[in-house]
Amino acid sequence: MSYEDERAELMSKAEDALEQNNAQLANDYMDKVEKLDAKQDEAIEAVVNEAIEEMTDIVEKVDPVLEMVNEMALEEPKTIDLKNESVTTTYLKGAEVMNELTNIRDIIASPDYRDAYYMNLINRATPEQMQMLTTASSSAGAAVPQPTLNKIQECLKKVPGIIGKAQILDIPGMVKIPYEKTFNDAALHTEEASISGSEDVLDYLAMPTYEVVKLLPLSANLEATSVDALEDWVVNSVVRGVMNKVDYYAVLGSGSSQQAGIESLTWTSGTNGIIWGSTALAYADLAATAALLPAIYQPTACWIMNSKTYWGAVRGLVVGSSYDQIVEGQKVLGFDVVIDDNVGNDTLYLGSIEEGLKVNMPGGVAVKSQPNLRYNTVDFLGAANVAINVIPNAFIKCKKTSL
Repeated sequence: MSYEDERAELMSKAEDALEQNNAQLANDYMDKVEKLDAKQDEAIEAVVNEAIEEMTDIVEKVDPVLEMVNEMALEEPKTIDLKNESVTTTYLKGAEVMNELTNIRDIIASPDYRDAYYMNLINRATPEQMQMLTTASSSAGAAVPQPTLNKIQECLKKVPGIIGKAQILDIPGMVKIPYEKTFNDAALHTEEASISGSEDVLDYLAMPTYEVVKLLPLSANLEATSVDALEDWVVNSVVRGVMNKVDYYAVLGSGSSQQAGIESLTWTSGTNGIIWGSTALAYADLAATAALLPAIYQPTACWIMNSKTYWGAVRGLVVGSSYDQIVEGQKVLGFDVVIDDNVGNDTLYLGSIEEGLKVNMPGGVAVKSQPNLRYNTVDFLGAANVAINVIPNAFIKCKKTSL
């Protein structure tokens, strides 16, 4: 049985065990999956090491041949009999592969490669720069420069809203994230009495991916554009545009043919929701909201609301003369506040973004470009495959009139 088939079978058995509420058996199958993955990684590493050894042998064989060719180049032209020569192009190809394996990371991290990458985006790359791009990837310009990747990571941390606070995973393929659905307490044990186990119940968040794209045209008259300016524009406009839309789905995604955001949860008044009446928001409404949030999420919890709700409904709250009881600095009832314009007016969420919001973005944000002759522009496309889901009891909603 192949690795893929065996892994799929184990995952299927784990899901069946969960459906039967047998968490222990499900965990056993997941342990087997981890061991199988580790064994596969070892096998791949062994193959790679063997390939490197073979490449090294090839290079050692090629060196004398190259020396002979160099010597011949200095001599006068003459007829060469190759019948007894064991030189083949295989050796030369092997040397090229070896060189690529050992230098690809250094190439992508180099300033020269960065310049070539951006000059290629605007169709100004020289033949030497195009050769560098081809060396670094099987398709020209496919590998984003390492300095740009570093800037993208910094950009993700500064994106406004909840997505800037979320932990973003980079796991390829279909992912299921486990979480504790039922946590049973320990029990007292009478000496010599039998022990009956009370297993915890795990559930899994399905994480299907959907593509999020951002298309931006830029004037084709870019002769004076510097690489630094172009890189900043790509990161701040294209990547930020993609992430702003990802933030939208993190809040408002319905889960139907799109990502499942916080608003996809089912809200029930008194269970995970508080309705405040037609009058102004009161201290009691905030306190009731905080009281519903499970203790496990409170250490990392924060309020999520838009600017209008924060400054109009929350910031002016006063209980007698003890204003600081509610708002102190950028905290409300001791919890931080995250401003997100995708949250509706008169709506607040209290929950743990860190623990309750799950985001997977395999491969990050890819950037491509293409000239548009009709409008004399260069179209830049940012694209990301994004999966979002939310742990059901990690957020509480507080809303005016109705949930």
